[in-house]
Amino acid sequence: MASRGAALAHMDFWLQLLAFQRRVARGLLPSDAIWTLAAGLNAPPTGPPPESQHLRIYGKGCLSFEDLVNEQDWTWGHGVRDFAKEAARELGTAEVCAAQADLFHAPRQAFSYLARAARVFGGVAHEVAAPTILRAAAAFLKLRQVYLDCWGCTQSWCTDPNIFRRHACGHKLDLRQPWVRSAWRALLDAQARKLDAKASPATEAALRLLDRGARDDPTVPPLKPCCRDRTHGCCRLP
Repeated sequence: MASRGAALAHMDFWLQLLAFQRRVARGLLPSDAIWTLAAGLNAPPTGPPPESQHLRIYGKGCLSFEDLVNEQDWTWGHGVRDFAKEAARELGTAEVCAAQADLFHAPRQAFSYLARAARVFGGVAHEVAAPTILRAAAAFLKLRQVYLDCWGCTQSWCTDPNIFRRHACGHKLDLRQPWVRSAWRALLDAQARKLDAKASPATEAALRLLDRGARDDPTVPPLKPCCRDRTHGCCRLP
């Protein structure tokens, strides 16, 4: 049977697949829709720590060409503003977006459009290219766009297992810490048992080898002042 779509997730972005399976079954994540993250980039600090806005969320999402010219709430480094504007114009859309791009899904009917758009945006940073292309695809193909509510942001670290147990997705697990690896493995094993899924002996052997070779960070870095409340993961709305 042909696939109905494809999802992409960065390696340091956690997903509880059982939770996503339930959302798909309930119709909250339609397979014929585009799924993207709503925000997640960190805006430039308004002051050094411990200023409460030291790490802010850039939440504007998408900008018209006119608004993009004087936009200063995100870094727009390495010429990405001009590169993205030219690529968007070539693609036929009149806006540029910036958001965390660590997780997204596209339905099969969008593949051809996305392949063409990816060639146009080949030199543009992925945190601008991916959200711009996905939004343009949704508009051009008249597809529904679903925004995912995941924990954290680009500069957040999760060392508390209670957080990734409560949230179906987020960025990012601090896998340098042995208790994080252990708790995450236990959570996935428990979900696999509910699904009656069993890893092959070869997969289990590979996982044990990875565990033995893991490099533990001997000390947990001190919390940044803005991270004392672990529920927001260094992210504060402006």
